[in-house]
Amino acid sequence: MSAFMGFIDAKDTTTNGHSMRVAQYARKLAWKIGFSQEECDRVYYISLMHDCGKIGIPDAILNKSDKLTVEEFDVMNSERCYQHKMTKEDIIDQLQINKGKQFDPKLVDSFLEMLADKTIEF
Repeated sequence: MSAFMGFIDAKDTTTNGHSMRVAQYARKLAWKIGFSQEECDRVYYISLMHDCGKIGIPDAILNKSDKLTVEEFDVMNSERCYQHKMTKEDIIDQLQINKGKQFDPKLVDSFLEMLADKTIEF
């Protein structure tokens, strides 16, 4: 895990140590709100990985100082060799399938209600 964090930090040196700090804060917050030690440890390791997507973003985009162009946005918003872009229907199916397992049921229900009444759209 440490080696992987080193790759992330090397990819974007402006946020060196960021993943570690976020993981430490998240673990402490999880403990504060009553999570078990095992849950706190899971929160910690998951938080370490929250920026892993940076590894696949070209340096020219990740470190660009001005606004992204349409071309650069398209590069980030397109199909990737490791993942296909999911349809709205597939996303909703995954939320429902994993409701109560991977996703908080109240949050899933609220999100689906917001989609239904068009409070949010994607």
